Amino acid sequence: GFDIKYTVYRGLRARGFIVKPESGSFDLCVYPRGESVSSSTPLYMVCAVSERASLDITVFAREISQTADRGKQLLYGVVDEEGDLTYYNMSAKDPQGQYRPGERVPAVTGKLFGDRVFVFDAAAGRTLRDEAFYGKDLQGMLQLSLIESCYLIGTGELRVRSAEEKEMTQAELTAFGRENQDEFDLRLRTYADLRARGLVVKTGFKYGTHFRVYEGSPDECHARYLVHAVPASRVTMWPEISRTVRLSGGVKKEILFCRVSEQVEYLEFKWFRP
Repeated sequence: GFDIKYTVYRGLRARGFIVKPESGSFDLCVYPRGESVSSSTPLYMVCAVSERASLDITVFAREISQTADRGKQLLYGVVDEEGDLTYYNMSAKDPQGQYRPGERVPAVTGKLFGDRVFVFDAAAGRTLRDEAFYGKDLQGMLQLSLIESCYLIGTGELRVRSAEEKEMTQAELTAFGRENQDEFDLRLRTYADLRARGLVVKTGFKYGTHFRVYEGSPDECHARYLVHAVPASRVTMWPEISRTVRLSGGVKKEILFCRVSEQVEYLEFKWFRP
């Protein structure tokens, strides 16, 4: 990988930085412009990679932690097949919103049709909608996704009946979701964590991600985040990261990857010009 490292080194030097080789997890450390190594501390720890390289989310999370512990920022310098260079800034995020769980509303009843749940009682539907913007109003009915419905059964705010009028437990509805939708458990775990942080969570399908996430009322503000849930063992390729980051920048949102293992953590990829 010498050619890749040299391309990133040369690019940073051309921008006026002092750049030194680094051992261990990182390839380079970068000092401020106009400073000497003896009188300053590094700004960035840099990994130099090819666009054809894979990215292990577990390794990435560990590198973020290491740079944060040292008070530095983590940069990836990605070299494409024509030798052009793109930088990405990586960091951990702690998203928070305004709608933290308080006193729960009384349970309302919904009915499962296909892979959605409908609350036909208009007043009951408004209760859920007004609490924290659950579901979507359809001419007096409230439509809930399976993810929302599983979550609300767990909080005691929803009862779901099947087409045969049998009341479904959370485990039964989760099993149904698992059979009918991809990555259901992964998305449900992420959804529940985001809701616990006071955030309003809606589908991110039109942006090519799992969720779009609001810090406040969706009627009064735009979604700040796009969130994509990934298992802890996920290995991805840089073109996928590039597409996702460019898309989020084009719609003026922050893209977070939610890494799900025993814990849930949020990792941000951001296009960066050092």
